[in-house]
Amino acid sequence: MSAFTSKHKVWTLAVVWALVILMLFGFAACRGNKEMGNPKMSATVMLDIFSGVPNPSWPLSNGDASILVDMLDALERGQPCDLAEPLGYRGFEINITDSDNSSGRHFKVLGGQAKDLSTGLCYSDPDKKIEKLLLETSIAQVDEDTYTLVKTEVWSENQ
Repeated sequence: MSAFTSKHKVWTLAVVWALVILMLFGFAACRGNKEMGNPKMSATVMLDIFSGVPNPSWPLSNGDASILVDMLDALERGQPCDLAEPLGYRGFEINITDSDNSSGRHFKVLGGQAKDLSTGLCYSDPDKKIEKLLLETSIAQVDEDTYTLVKTEVWSENQ
């Protein structure tokens, strides 16, 4: 009887460990899918700041693109508007496309506003969450002076 109990304990422990491992892999897979985002979509960002030289642009990771689209979709619809065109930092332009390029969205983000360039409608982002996200994705894409200048503009209350 004690041999049966020992075998039972070993099997019970093996099953428990197997379940723990499966749960950990399941959690990692779910987290990985969120970080991977939607592989059928891509987004490119352009920092509108220079005159006479090309503006920096970069692709977003699938995870950042997914977060960006969720943030844009959560904004409340606004009215037709014109965004300011100051010298220096003039915001971020975003191109979001499906992998087959069958549809896309094009936005300009500046001063707590996200303007859909296809419709001309502006969406309010009073805390500048989208600009702050895009600023963080620019760290490896722009030089330190440009990053510091844009960071000052994005975090200022006057824009």
